[in-house]
Amino acid sequence: MTPRDKKALYVLVPGALVLVWKLIGLAGGSSTPAPASAESASPQGLAAAISPPVEAAPTSPADARAPRVEAISPAVLMLQEKRLKLRWTRDPFAPVFGPAASAGVASSGDGNPAPPWRLTGISRQGGRRIAILGGRLVTEGVVLDDRYRVIRVADREVVVRDDAWEYRFALGVEAVESRRLGDR
Repeated sequence: MTPRDKKALYVLVPGALVLVWKLIGLAGGSSTPAPASAESASPQGLAAAISPPVEAAPTSPADARAPRVEAISPAVLMLQEKRLKLRWTRDPFAPVFGPAASAGVASSGDGNPAPPWRLTGISRQGGRRIAILGGRLVTEGVVLDDRYRVIRVADREVVVRDDAWEYRFALGVEAVESRRLGDR
């Protein structure tokens, strides 16, 4: 047997096994579960929700061959519905400690209207950094909304200026740090 024939067998034998397995699965019928429904919603506690449903014994040989479909308790359906209504409350990518986690509300209390953007990512292509600020790709020198100029794109922050203010957007921080340009 030549090495080429061996390679062909290494490919054909597992392929044939997968094909036979799929054909057996098709001949056996579909075993997809039926969709769940919540017609009667009377909570009977968590124990009732987790307990397996009681099934009747098959009465005919055709019933014995049919795929078993287990009923879902109404209490389980109610718990699932409550869980779906819960709001996502925590960002898993937000920093837990360090300067970005301890940053609070904007540092200036002058009623400064900071831009409503959020820094969502920073990437490096070649020698320059590209940031996603307010859903837009920006680099240093770009002017946003005919008012704000991107001054610096660092590893974890972007600095933007307008005529009188400077704004620092940090990754993972909702609040924008702002300061008046005359203040140092």
